[in-house]
Amino acid sequence: MLDAVAVKDLIEALTTHATTPTTGPGPAGAQYVDAMIALEHLDRWVAARRYELIDALHEHRLTQGSWEPEATRSVETEVAMATGTSRGTAAARTCRAGTLRRLPRVAALLAAGEVSERVACEVLDEARHLDPDQMAALDDRLAPVLADLTPKRAEHAARTIVLQLDPCAAERQARQNRTDRYVTSGPGPTGTAWLTVHGPAEQVAAAYEAVHAHAAGRFADGDPRSMGQLMCDTAIERLTGIVDVTDPRIVLEVGVLMDADSLLGDQDVPAMMAGHGPLPAGLARRLVDQASRTWVRRFFTDPVDDTVVARDSRRRRFDGPLRHLVDAAERHCQRPGCDCRARDVDHVEPHAEGGRTTLQTAQSLCRPDHTTRHLPGWDVTRDPRTRTTRWRTPTGHTYDTTRPPALGHGLRRTPRYRSVLEREVARLAHPAP
Repeated sequence: MLDAVAVKDLIEALTTHATTPTTGPGPAGAQYVDAMIALEHLDRWVAARRYELIDALHEHRLTQGSWEPEATRSVETEVAMATGTSRGTAAARTCRAGTLRRLPRVAALLAAGEVSERVACEVLDEARHLDPDQMAALDDRLAPVLADLTPKRAEHAARTIVLQLDPCAAERQARQNRTDRYVTSGPGPTGTAWLTVHGPAEQVAAAYEAVHAHAAGRFADGDPRSMGQLMCDTAIERLTGIVDVTDPRIVLEVGVLMDADSLLGDQDVPAMMAGHGPLPAGLARRLVDQASRTWVRRFFTDPVDDTVVARDSRRRRFDGPLRHLVDAAERHCQRPGCDCRARDVDHVEPHAEGGRTTLQTAQSLCRPDHTTRHLPGWDVTRDPRTRTTRWRTPTGHTYDTTRPPALGHGLRRTPRYRSVLEREVARLAHPAP
């Protein structure tokens, strides 16, 4: 069991050292750097120990008879929940933990604080496809010089040795990487978003050059927009098929969740755009006003608790209007600690066991977590009074989550006890003298 007292003493000693003024000979401020060095070495030891524990958990799950892909998925989810990290981070750590066990000399350097976790990760990522004999050779050849290498140099050194040990590795990895094609998007600074395309290098380069050449031509013709603006507008035009991206009437459907008073201009409570996040109320109103060719699906929230109005359904599947309501209420995966975009809607209580198909009994999940919750040892329940959903892992740990307010946390709205219409009727019925 972790000795909490010892950890507390260590933190207190480092804090005291860092805040005690330097006395006697020596440059001023040296105590701050000494404390940072000590913390960095501690962080490296913690990273090594964390990898050991993750690998031990994975091996334990396998000894319980789980199929390896299921065991790996289960461990990744539990690691993510236990450490408060994303599934991607947990998956990377789980993969690296198994590789580090096969590189004992690199593991010893990390635990001793001789190399950083970043340096170790560069080596682990290059070595993960090697067989045991090749890993042993890499470990012996790289460990003696690893402590003197930066992360980039460690990556290059590891890759050079890997290519010598397995000349076909790069070609196999390139083929695998080229099959891993995808497009992602995410919120950027207020009112903007990112669109990322990951694909074969020559295809992405060709797409970039085509967009750049078209934008350069328009810029040379006197278009007042900057090259960055022209390239962005050109890419959007080609992806959506519209003629001019500056025309606000893009033919698409946008889900905008906003307070009714904000829609009518009575308040400025930020709205929520599906797949993006918070938007200024004024921008959301302009999107709605420009909706002659844009389908803007509007959802309204309760002025007291910000919940989305629901409708009951006896159907098994969450589809149609109910699916839109669930998507509006839960934009991200509801597994505790997960920020991935929700892809599936699941019954908290399985439909086969009597679970109803309503907004109150639904939970939005990303595809991996939807699979994980049905693996052996996992259990998900919801308290109907508090609407708190509890996830129980195979190790018996529990993690709670509640559906977030539809318009986000931290809102401060003007106190309101009557609707806009009610106040307007009251004003007309009782005019000021």
